[in-house]
Amino acid sequence: MPARLYKDYIKVDPNFIPVFSRNSDKVYPDKWQSFYPHENFKNILTSVVETLEKGSATKDNSLWMSGTYGTGKTYASFTVKHILEDPIETVQTYCEANNMQNLFARIKGIRSKGEILVVHRSASANINSQNKLFNAIVESVKETLQIKGFKNFGNESLMEKVLSTLKNPNSAFNFSGAFNKYKARFTDYSSPQSVIRDLEELELEERLELLDIIISVAEDESYTWSLSPDEVINWLEDVRIKNNIYAIVFIWDEFTEYFKNNQNNITGLQEIAMASSRISFYFFLITHSDSNQLIADSKQRKIIEGRFKQDQIKLGENAAFKLMGQALRHEPDLSDEWKRTSDDLWNGVMRGTVKHIKDKDVSINTEDFVKLLPMHPYAVYLLKFIAQDIGSDQRTMFQFLSGDIERTNFTWFINNFSFEYGKYNYLTVDYLWDYFLQDNNVDLDSSFANAMSHYNNFEGMCQTESQKRILKVTL
Repeated sequence: MPARLYKDYIKVDPNFIPVFSRNSDKVYPDKWQSFYPHENFKNILTSVVETLEKGSATKDNSLWMSGTYGTGKTYASFTVKHILEDPIETVQTYCEANNMQNLFARIKGIRSKGEILVVHRSASANINSQNKLFNAIVESVKETLQIKGFKNFGNESLMEKVLSTLKNPNSAFNFSGAFNKYKARFTDYSSPQSVIRDLEELELEERLELLDIIISVAEDESYTWSLSPDEVINWLEDVRIKNNIYAIVFIWDEFTEYFKNNQNNITGLQEIAMASSRISFYFFLITHSDSNQLIADSKQRKIIEGRFKQDQIKLGENAAFKLMGQALRHEPDLSDEWKRTSDDLWNGVMRGTVKHIKDKDVSINTEDFVKLLPMHPYAVYLLKFIAQDIGSDQRTMFQFLSGDIERTNFTWFINNFSFEYGKYNYLTVDYLWDYFLQDNNVDLDSSFANAMSHYNNFEGMCQTESQKRILKVTL
């Protein structure tokens, strides 16, 4: 009888989400309750609570969370979102299940002060001007107010001003004439009326793109619409007070591109952040890099750092191992057989490899390695570091575990290999090399690029596949 494939014993949870997104939260609105609140996340959540408690001028700044690919930034941000707005009984259950009773008491305290409106927005690549920033903020808040059933949308926004002008036949801005003159910019439209209709009916991001085209055309015709920082600040305060909202938290994921596109034009962001405490509107920005890496001008960087509390989200080894282990499911009918197989796998590595790893970090729990067999413990240990250093939006630690099935990732391995005495039974470090060290990975730094170059130079000297594997592991 042929040996069973590893997939017969072990599977990745089909409901496991390797890359959490806004759509993930929409489809699985309770999935946040499965987020593992490691110590680093608890510190970030504490910063959020301190801000909303408004205890002092030094503690109620807006927030800025940075972290590399695969650290769970988006998942963490949606967990914060739900903690601030889901039924308090649900939040209590989550906190008690994760030994966060003291923090829950503070969360309950700020929740008792009134409703917190949480706006969650993603991506900023198209935000390359102050006006676009202001429009995105105002329209995102409006959209969230509408979704939540609020009735008061404050003073007229720029979107509404533009629509009012375009609909007014006596307006100083002749939109029909401008439409015909700049028809090349309205390639998807047959008439001015079709533009107005889409400006009212499209999804938010598409409406903002169309609004930008209209404003650009108007500027070319010497007609200007714009919002000042004070107008945005006053509008935010107006909708908060009139809707009896305690605070607005604006979570903006994937904000990295904003700083790249606006190195010399972040004054608008600074001014709104400076008003945060006064108007109870708080940013929660999320980027891949911190301020030192994103803002070149030291003076500008110092100013923005004074407006935000900065936190880095990181996965300690133990947290990373636990999160991966939680994603695996074992076939209960084969539990005895898997116990014998995993014992054999473990006995092959516990004396040498595991001892070596624990010499590096005594806090590591060996049981976390057992749960991830047949992944070799040293591959588990290095996976977190490699994913952190050269991971990308397409290749993270969790995508390695259960992303699209492709040669060398965990799912592919268990689907194709079985335990056989005298055979190659482990997913070893060379599989990480094959998965992460790709020529098209723009996140490779010089040390990894040099390692790849060394491999290409010496691969021809290897006489067997095993020697190639050893070369990869060594490099």
